[in-house]
Amino acid sequence: MRSYRKTDIQDILRKIDDVRSDISSLKKQTDYKSGLVCPKCGSVRNDIYNSRKTKEQFCIRRRECLDCGSKWGTVEVLNDLGIKDRRENHG
Repeated sequence: MRSYRKTDIQDILRKIDDVRSDISSLKKQTDYKSGLVCPKCGSVRNDIYNSRKTKEQFCIRRRECLDCGSKWGTVEVLNDLGIKDRRENHG
């Protein structure tokens, strides 16, 4: 069995923390782009209080943050592959 020095273990733990931080940052960026994160406080706790569909295969949703009360809108677009794409509209 290989023995490690204390400094080696500390370096490994720092690298693990860096990777966790990078993953968390990427997840937040993805959530922001999807419109699921509050643009004001960053909370992922939100509720849809108004939703309507248009003739052009758009779905417009109004969201409200359950933590700070901020409101924003998302527009879901059905693309050629049948995948929904969310676009944010703050305000």
